[in-house]
Amino acid sequence: MLLREYGSIGSLVYILKVKTYNNKSYVIKVGESRIGVLSRYNEHKSHYEEALLLDCFLVNRSKDFESFLHNHDKIKHTKITNLENHENEKELFLIGKDLSYAMLLNIIKSNIKNFNDNDIEKIKIEYEKLKLELEKIKLLNNNNLTNNYLINEENNNKLNNFINEIINNNKSLMNKIDSLETSNKEILAKLNTKTTNNFNEVLPTLGPRLQKIHPENLTIIKIYESIR
Repeated sequence: MLLREYGSIGSLVYILKVKTYNNKSYVIKVGESRIGVLSRYNEHKSHYEEALLLDCFLVNRSKDFESFLHNHDKIKHTKITNLENHENEKELFLIGKDLSYAMLLNIIKSNIKNFNDNDIEKIKIEYEKLKLELEKIKLLNNNNLTNNYLINEENNNKLNNFINEIINNNKSLMNKIDSLETSNKEILAKLNTKTTNNFNEVLPTLGPRLQKIHPENLTIIKIYESIR
């Protein structure tokens, strides 16, 4: 009946009896699946002495709910770690000593609702939070309109001063560039001017020209002609 109803239904937590002792206590496996219980049941049948499906519980966050149950104060101390061939498993628990099946069911039913939230509900909650925050902001703006105006004025003044400083720096830089370009043109003009004698022959006495440049604005102060 459980296999037919929960075989491929979706996310769930299941309880499977895997071994029964003579004193009527037994070992259960608390597991989870997001594609129904059928594939897990078929897998467990070949791994355990018993494979009796006791209960299934539909839950959206099945993995989180499984972890919650494994670590619950009343459940975790009943973990079985000495079952032959299953010593390393973390999902096996003993029913019949410190934990009864009725106690387990009560823990499940009392907490499963906390793991059935979905994305739509989360979005709705966040939306309502944002609406409240927006109302708070509107209220603060109405109560502190004058203060906000003063703060905005101060910020605007700082921004304007910063922009003016950038503009002035750019103007100064452009002036230096213009001055340098003018000086370069003068140098090229002088270099291209040939000094000749009366027979139109270039005088061999002229050597490289030396320039004296202002260290701050990079303009040429004077040009000296050297002798070869």
